[in-house]
Amino acid sequence: MLPLRLDTRGKNLVEKYAENHPPAPGTEEHELLEAYLQAKYRIVVPQSRVQGAGAYFVDLLSAEELFIMDIGLSQTPLDVAYAIRTLPLGQFWMTSGAGLPTGSGAIKNAMDRLSKQRLLEEGRFTEPHKVALVFVRTLLESGASQHVAYETVENQRRQEFHSEFDGADLPQQKMSAYAPSRNSPCPCGSEKRYKRCCGARV
Repeated sequence: MLPLRLDTRGKNLVEKYAENHPPAPGTEEHELLEAYLQAKYRIVVPQSRVQGAGAYFVDLLSAEELFIMDIGLSQTPLDVAYAIRTLPLGQFWMTSGAGLPTGSGAIKNAMDRLSKQRLLEEGRFTEPHKVALVFVRTLLESGASQHVAYETVENQRRQEFHSEFDGADLPQQKMSAYAPSRNSPCPCGSEKRYKRCCGARV
C-alpha cells in the first residue's frame, strides 16, 4: 500500500482556477466556484430521512449536524456511515458525488494508516475534513465504489413522496420557510408550474 502524499501547502485545481480565472462577483459561475472552494470531505451517519429530498446527518469527526439535499441519500439505511464530499447550498449541503458506504473494518484500516505514518503527530491532519480525506482514499482502495448504485427518479417516486407525506409530520428540524410563487417551477422536480402541481394541494 502506497503511503499517503497529501501536500497541505499546495493548491488544488479549483483553488488554482479561482486564482487565475476569477469570475465576476454575483454570477452563477462565481457562486458555484465559491461552493466548491468550501467543499468538505466528511464521515457522516444518517439520523432521519426526508424521502425524495435528502437526509439529516451527524458528522462523526466534527459532531456537526447537517441536512444534505440528495435524492439518493433520502433512501439510505439509517445504520450505515458514509464517506462523502459536501458543498454548501444556503443553510443546507449537497453532494458532489455518491457517498461511499463504510464500516468498522474500513474505519480501522484508515486509523491504522494514520497511526503508522504518524500523520496525526506531525500535525498534517488538524482539520476534520482532512482526516475524512484519508477515509475516502482508503475506501476507494478497498473497492467501496462497487457498492454504489444509481437510480432514476420518475413520476412514480414523486407520487409516492406526496402520498407518504400527506398529513405526516416531517422531522422536527429548524428549516427556513420557502414559499414558491404560483407560476414558478414546482420544487418537487415535476417541471410543472407550482400552482398546477404541489400548489394545487395547498
